[in-house]
Order: sequence, then structure tokens, then C-alpha cells
Amino acid sequence: MTTDTLDVLYIHSPITYSIGRELLAHGDIKNPLVICGRKTPYNGPHIEVVDDGIWNAERVRDFLRAMLDALPRKRPIQLNVYLPHTGFLLGKLLKMSPLVRRIFYIEEGNTSHELQLTQDRQNLAIPIENYAAMFKRDHLLERLGITDAMMRGINEMQAIWFDGNHPKYGGAYGISPTSFPALANVRQISMALHEDVPEREKIWVCILPNIVSLASKYDNNQDMLQKILYALVIVLRTQSALAASMSCSLLVKFHPVDEANLSEEFKGELMHDASSYQDFFRDRGLDSGYEPALYGFGKYIVFNISAASRYVTQFLGQERLVNITLD
Repeated sequence: MTTDTLDVLYIHSPITYSIGRELLAHGDIKNPLVICGRKTPYNGPHIEVVDDGIWNAERVRDFLRAMLDALPRKRPIQLNVYLPHTGFLLGKLLKMSPLVRRIFYIEEGNTSHELQLTQDRQNLAIPIENYAAMFKRDHLLERLGITDAMMRGINEMQAIWFDGNHPKYGGAYGISPTSFPALANVRQISMALHEDVPEREKIWVCILPNIVSLASKYDNNQDMLQKILYALVIVLRTQSALAASMSCSLLVKFHPVDEANLSEEFKGELMHDASSYQDFFRDRGLDSGYEPALYGFGKYIVFNISAASRYVTQFLGQERLVNITLD
């Protein structure tokens, strides 16, 4: 019996969305099962998950259940999985599963440029029996082809974000010449600007830091957190006024984690006189999913260390970028 293959594309950010769309457009992947995490928008058939789960068993279970339930019933089948990394629990299970034929990495911001992430890092021992029981309730291990013996060895598996030495490694795709520095078979993709945004040169985009991460980082120092958030509000008000004085408008883009987790009321308070990046695209019937630099806006205000700065400089030049450090 012939074994069919199916491409599975997991995207959870503008850059992974951009690369995924490019691979589709050029036929590198065909008719994939598309999985979107962190409320990443996608114009086309797809399934939605919270994220890849990190080390959280419930969210990993939900990811796997959504993926497996969406697979065609025809068997046998094997999967070619395209995803940002394999650094946590989901990555271990996909490497282990006989259902997965090949794993391909797609560039995900600054992490894809870190050499140390090709080594075992941030590993975590899980309570195997508890997790196995949870996964078995939905027959997930059986559907993945993972035996009890295989599962018992999961804590001995290395947690490697970009595992170029694994026998299932099929290659990597990036848009930056320095992405995946230690991997073989890396293909750099060329991307053109999207010029369908009206009067884009009169629009400034403010790309906010990950506020959820900041709140976690300063959980034991609330005074500092309040000062940072106050500074963020002041900068947003100032940039909005500067944009208006130059007959420009300001759009506020939240980090994908914040877009998925912050309340609409809180986001509205932060934006104040500015407009929502997502609403701008939605109101005009345009695709908001691509990396912001690919839209060629007039100016980009980027907070803290962010891959957004890398892409603005790469595609548009340093003169379009304003970097602001809050912490």
C-alpha cells in the first residue's frame, strides 16, 4: 500500500506567516494543513490553537488533538511538519512519532540566529505517567504511533530548538542571511514588498514590546513595572502627536502573545489617540499577517530588542527605524 504524505504548517507570528505564504506561493508545500497559534490571522482554511504548548501538557494535548482530528482519514499517511522550532514538549513528541516523516524549520525572529539553540537547552523533566495518561484519554499516543516504551524515554531526549542532526531534519527556510547558522540545507527566501496599502508612506507603525513577558519579568518588582508601563504610555502619546504634526497617522501593533491574551479594554487604553494595526487592515480588506516591514510603512517605532528591527533594517533601511528601550 502506498503511503501518502501531507504537509503541516504551523505559524504563530508575522515572520512565520510570511515564510509559510511564500512556500505556498512557490509550491514548496502543497495543500497543507495550516495550524495557527497566538491568534495569527490566516485567510484560508486552517485550524486554531492557543500555541505550541511550551511545556504545558494541556495545551500540547489540544494542539495534537486539533492536528490529528484534521488529518484525512485515508491511511497510511506521513507528515512533513514545518514549524518554528522543536525546543519543547511538542517538538519531542513530533520527533518521536512514526507519523512524522520530516521536520523543517521556518525562521522565527532573533532566536533563529542563536547558535546555542542547536544544543540541548531549557530541558525539563515531565511527570511521564501523568502526561501519558492525559494523552491516552484522547488516544493521542496511539494515533501518533508512540509506544509506552518510547514515552518512558522522553526525559532523556534532548530539548533542541533547531536539531540539524536529527534523522528527521529536512531543511530550514529563512529570509535573513544569518538565520540558522549551524544548520545544513538552509534556503534563504527572497521577499518583495507589498505595495497594496494606500498611502503607506504617511503611516507610522508602533511595534510594542511583549507586555505579558514584561509583567512576568517584573512580577516581584511592581514599582519598576508600573514605571515601564507609564513610560510606554507617554511614548505612545508623544509618537501619536508627532505623527499628527506631520500629517501622518499612527498604528499600534501588539506582540502576538499580547494580542492573544490582553483584554480589549487594556489595549484600547494603551492606544488612546492611535489606531489598531489589525483594525486598519481589516477595515480595508487587506491581509495583516505579513511581517510589518514588508508593507513599506513610512516609519517604524520598535520597543526593546525585537526581530522587527532586524526586518525593517533589512527590507527598508535604517532610516525608517526608531528603536526605543524601556528596560
